[in-house]
This record gives sequence, C-alpha cells and structure tokens, in this order.
Amino acid sequence: MKFKKFAVIFFAALLLLIWCNHVFPGKEEVAEEVQPPQSENGKVKDPIVIYTTRTIDQKLIKFHKRLLALLATTQSPNLFQSNVEVAEYAEKSIYDLSERTNRRLIANPTDRFFVNDKKCQVPFADPFSSDVMEIFQKVDLKKCNNESDIISLRYNQKLKRYKVHVYTDAMVKIAPNITKFSCHYREFFNKNRDPYITVSQRSFQQNTLLKPNISGIVVECHEARNTRNIVQQDAAPLVQVFNKSTRIQTHPLERPPSVIILGLENLSRMNFQRTMPKTANFVRKPNWLEMQGYNKVGPSMLANLCAVFAGTKRKEECIMRFPLMWKEYQRAGYSTAVGEDSIKSSFPLEIPADFELHSLLSALSKFMNLVYRFGIEYCMGRRLIFDYLFDFCHQFTKRLISELDQPVLGLFWSSSFTREYHFASTSLDDRFVKQLELMEKNQVFEHSIVILFSDQGYQTGDLALLPDGFLEQRLPLLHIHLPVWFQVAYEEFTTNIKMNRERLTSPYDLHLTLRHILQLNATTHEELVLQPSDKGLCESSRSLFHQLPKDRGCEEACIESHFCTCRSFVPLPHDARAYNVAKILLYHMNAHMLINDLNQFCQRLALLNVDYFERKLGPETSDGVNTYRIGIKTIPETGIYEATLLINSQLSRMGRIKWEDVSVLHNFKNHSGCIDNKIGKKFCFCYPKNLNDEMIKWKDMRAKKMEKNSTLV
Repeated sequence: MKFKKFAVIFFAALLLLIWCNHVFPGKEEVAEEVQPPQSENGKVKDPIVIYTTRTIDQKLIKFHKRLLALLATTQSPNLFQSNVEVAEYAEKSIYDLSERTNRRLIANPTDRFFVNDKKCQVPFADPFSSDVMEIFQKVDLKKCNNESDIISLRYNQKLKRYKVHVYTDAMVKIAPNITKFSCHYREFFNKNRDPYITVSQRSFQQNTLLKPNISGIVVECHEARNTRNIVQQDAAPLVQVFNKSTRIQTHPLERPPSVIILGLENLSRMNFQRTMPKTANFVRKPNWLEMQGYNKVGPSMLANLCAVFAGTKRKEECIMRFPLMWKEYQRAGYSTAVGEDSIKSSFPLEIPADFELHSLLSALSKFMNLVYRFGIEYCMGRRLIFDYLFDFCHQFTKRLISELDQPVLGLFWSSSFTREYHFASTSLDDRFVKQLELMEKNQVFEHSIVILFSDQGYQTGDLALLPDGFLEQRLPLLHIHLPVWFQVAYEEFTTNIKMNRERLTSPYDLHLTLRHILQLNATTHEELVLQPSDKGLCESSRSLFHQLPKDRGCEEACIESHFCTCRSFVPLPHDARAYNVAKILLYHMNAHMLINDLNQFCQRLALLNVDYFERKLGPETSDGVNTYRIGIKTIPETGIYEATLLINSQLSRMGRIKWEDVSVLHNFKNHSGCIDNKIGKKFCFCYPKNLNDEMIKWKDMRAKKMEKNSTLV
C-alpha cells in the first residue's frame, strides 16, 4: 500500500513538473542558421548563425530569417560592416524593437500577401483580426422620421413627366384633428449651377404634373387655415431628359459602355469588408473584380480623387485638369452626372456635368432642417441626406440607361456615413446593398461598367493605431463590374484586368482606364491617344485593361515611399541614432509652428519616445542618402506621428521635409481648434487656460531665434 501511495505521489509530482516546464519555459539556447542567396558568381557566403538565450517567438524568427536573406544582398556598407554585425543586429532587433513594431511584424505574416512579386510584397491584413475586433462596434441606423410617407413622386414614362401624389388617408392618420388640408410645392431651377426658387407657391389638391424643366421640388402639406401647422414636408431631386431617343446600335463594338462610379469616403478595403459585409458579398458576385493591390498616392481625399479624375494629385493642376475628362465623355456622346451627399462640396472646383446635385442640396438646406450625426450632415428634413444622393443616382440611371439605353458617365460620392467615424458604415450596409439590388433590377449592370471605390482609409484614431494601421490608411477599396457583353466583345481586356487583380495599382492607373473606355480600339498602351497637357504626369501608369508588368514596384506606379505598402523597409534598433532622427524631425515640426507664428496658439512639442524606426532596403543614392521611416510619440498630451524622411548615411542631416510625408495618427481635431493652418493643425495642441513658465517662454519666442535656440527639440 505504501509503495502504491508513493508511486501515485511521484507520478503526480512528475506531471506537475512537466506542466510547469511547459507553461513557464526557462531560457534555452537556440541556433538559427540563415543562408543568404547566391552572389553573382554563384558562390554562397558563409551562413549567418544567431545564438540567443531567450524564448523565441517563432513568427518573429520566421520574419527575421527572410530579413537576413535580404540584408545579405542589399545591406548598406555604412550600416553593417560584416556578417557579424548583421547577426548582432538581428539578435538585438528581435527583442529591442518596440512592442508596436513587433505586433506589426506578427500581424502581417510573411506567407500571405495581397501582392507578391519580385518588386513588391503587400502584406495581407485580416479585416477581422483580434486587435480590431476588440474595438469594433456596430452602429444602428438612426431614422430621421418615423411617420408614413404622405407625399410620393412618380414618373410617367409616356408623358415624360414627374407627378406628385398625396395620400390623403395617411395624412388623416397623422393629423386626425385637422379637418381641412392644403398642399403646395416650390420649384427649383438650375440655371448655370445657380439654383433659384420661384417666388410664388403652386397649390394643388391630390395630384399634379410637374414642369419638364425643373431640377427639384419641396412639397408641403399643412392645415388649410394655418400654414404654420405643417403636417409633412418633403423634397426630391428631378432628373429630366430632353432631346434623347433610344439608342439603336446593336453590335457590341458599336456600343460604348456606360460608366457608373460609386464612391465611399475614408473606407479602406479591410474596413469595407468589416463594416459592410452584405455589400462586400454583393460585389463578390460573377462579373465583379477586386483590385487587391490598389494603393493610394496622396495624403488626402482630394489628392487621391484628383489622381483618379485629373491624373495628378497637385491641387493647382487638378483644378485645371479635373473638368477635361467630363468634357471628353460629353464630346463622345455621353450624358454626365455628379452627385454627393454633403452640403459642403468635397470637390473645390466646378465639374461641367449635365446633371448635378450639390447646388440643389445647398438650396434645399435653406428651407429644411439639418440634423448632424458623426460630425457631418445626416438628415435633411425627414430623410437621410444619403437618400437624396441615391434617388438622384436612381433617376439618372433609370431615365438614361434603363429607358433610353444611352451611354452615361456618373459619379456618386458618399461621405455622410464614412467621413468622420470609422464604424458608422455598419449602419449604411443594408441601405447601400438595397441600392445595388435596385440597380441590378433596373438592368444597369447589364449595360454599364460599374466602379465601387474609395479614396483612402482612416488616417487618424483607433484604426490607424492598430498593428495593421499602416495598411488601413493606404489601401482603399476598388471593385469593378464588367457587363457580360463587354467581356465577350473585349476578351483580351477582360483577361488583362483579371491578371492585374493581384498586381500593384494606383489611382493613376484608374485614371487611364477611364480614358481608355473612350478609346477601346487601343489594344496596347502605345495606341492610346493622349493630350499634350498629359506631359509630366505619371508616364508609367497603365490602363487596367492593358497587362501590367509582372513585377511592379511603387516607383513604376508613381506611389511615393510614404504611401507605399510594399514591404521594402527593415526595422532598426531604437538606439541613439533613432533618437537623433526623432529629434531632427521634431525640430522641423516646431520650426514650422514658429515660422508661421503658430506658437502664439499652440504648445511646443517634446519627444516622449520612438515608436519604430525603419530603413528602406536598397543601396544609398549617389550623394549618400537613404530613406527612413520613423514613428514617434510627443508631449503634451500624446501626439503620435510617423514620417518618411531622406537622411544621409551618418543620420545627421535631413533633406527638405515634405509635410505630406508626415502623418498624424491621433485625432488632432480635438486639440487644434485654435488655428486654421492646414499643416499646423497636425502639430498643434492648443494652450490651456493657465500657462506655465515654459509655455510663456515658447509663446514669446520668434523665428529669428530658431537657429540659435536648441530648446526646439
């Protein structure tokens, strides 16, 4: 009995020891051998062996094995003098990188990519990673009004006129105490994009035909003896078509396709899948293609839209070139339309479209109540402002595509759900997919190339601070629908765009694709007829209907280093060199505030710590300059910035900073309301009510002291 008792105790203790060793592993010595690739003469260098006495995260080891192979052939002589230094760097970097850097390496596994060729590897980002799902919140749709509609708008196709109808039974239910009702409407005309309203109101009973030359109406029903006692007020845009007959061409090569462009502001491809799953499933249907390597080119919505529609992201050139594409389509016989669901236009320029919505919404806003949600206009009157946009889209496509089979170019841009809050699009999903289903029912997809895209992802806030935040910011969505007849008639173009799905693309390529649609006889890039004004634009851009190079990097796609998602940077230790670069960057940020007298309103930034430090792979330039990325945190509060910089090999001198290459990740709108300077807002933390001595000293400083005063950093 005693033997059995001791045996049970012995084996229990042994099992406990094994369990403890598994859960709390001690130090172990691990040897990792990494073979660098062969040199040009076919000889292989001595293998690099790393010995470490710490617990190894296998995902990091896997990453660093590939990293060392790259360093063996691309290391800068000024950075590493020998394989021993490379080994020491790799050993140090696994453990001395910041927590966020290591989380980024683990979050982006090296065996999955959106794009994977010899010049570019864009890491895969999981839309439903544990990091993002911890902060994910579904937002319910908030209705503007719960009453039943008593006013409806119908279109009489035979008369080619719109008709207003009032449901009197519904009106009685809403206002049972009113015995006598009266209704009237106001007409909106669009004369040279300057809408005006008729002075007199037109009264009617239950039905009325509208004039064929008005662009919108406001209808109001109220108590007959008291016009202030309004039962219901509603408004609608009106797309009315004149002098257009049904298209008679039947041969596919004689039928130019319509182009419908649906845009969603500030929505990355990952956040689109995360917050709008029903819409994402819709665009996975046959005949839809997703461009997985679509990479933004600029720091703002305007810059990226300018690249799509003007072929340049420079604002001055964009203002001049933006209207050209619309005029080209109009000369080709297309009817054109532009609409957005915002009172303040997203486009600071005039687009010469045949139909436009913005001026009508601006006029309607003077007569109807506006309700704000997510920091932007949400309701106008009793309807979502988004509904005005898609009513406009529906009328335009129904009148011209479904009924007349006429070619059209339409841009319908939505920002009311997506501009300010990264999860607000969860409440848009049901409504958006219903609009797509309505377009499908009206056979719009049978006649049209439909493009669903965005400008960029969220630049600040929670999503930008995640391990995948770099990709969230820089990878917009781009889905393209090709009608079946187009795929049959242009089989080579269809094959090419399918091949291009997993290659690096940019808004410049989308720009050339839109222009290519007007020249479908151009089977090669060289056959595309470009304008003299195109000189100096991205000369290496290509139509998505032409085959892109199999190996294509950001340089060929005209994507600058700060916005490039190709994995071409290697992490560096956070040593004195990293902090020196951080201080140089901070000096220039503070100098900008000082030179522009913004120190009168904003506090001086000081370095808190370095978040990450990376160097671009490849040789130095002829003048000894390398490209670096750095992430820093600053005080007061906690400012979070990342920048792409050109610095000499000694890390002592920085080239001229492009402020678009310095991104702010925290929500700076909460701290910078005291100034209007566009760049300064990124670096501004407004003074508190009570200033300390350091704040007073900074506020009194002038730019002439900048070079002599080292306290800037």
